[in-house]
Amino acid sequence: MNIRLIKVNDPNLFIKCLALRKLIFIDELHIDPYTERDGYDNINLRADHFLIEYNGMNIGNIRVIKEDKKTIDISRFGILKEYRGQGIGTMTLRMIEYFYYNRSYDHIIADVFVSAYDLFARCSYTKASKEMSFTNIPYIKMEKYLQ
Repeated sequence: MNIRLIKVNDPNLFIKCLALRKLIFIDELHIDPYTERDGYDNINLRADHFLIEYNGMNIGNIRVIKEDKKTIDISRFGILKEYRGQGIGTMTLRMIEYFYYNRSYDHIIADVFVSAYDLFARCSYTKASKEMSFTNIPYIKMEKYLQ
């Protein structure tokens, strides 16, 4: 499986991230565009954005917010519908974990749509909250400690 994470450091790649997020979160999941975008949607020191590339095509994105010196928060993690169920999500999470573990982060939190719960559970994330709702989409907070 040829998967690559591309850390977004220039505005042109960031525009590609936002276009994928529009397809996944706004068009497919019907999340209000004003809710889907927030203060972390720029290239800054607190949030990292990555494109997920599969066989040379941009098929998804993931945003990582640095909460403190040890904790990251995974958000806006989406893969185009036609590429789901192929192990790409699992590989992406492993790559993110490796990337940040090598930068001394050891705790990951994530607000996970219930539809993606099994993916995170398979990757050893555990429940950290009861089920909640984000624009009528149920989600749960999950976490993982890296070793």
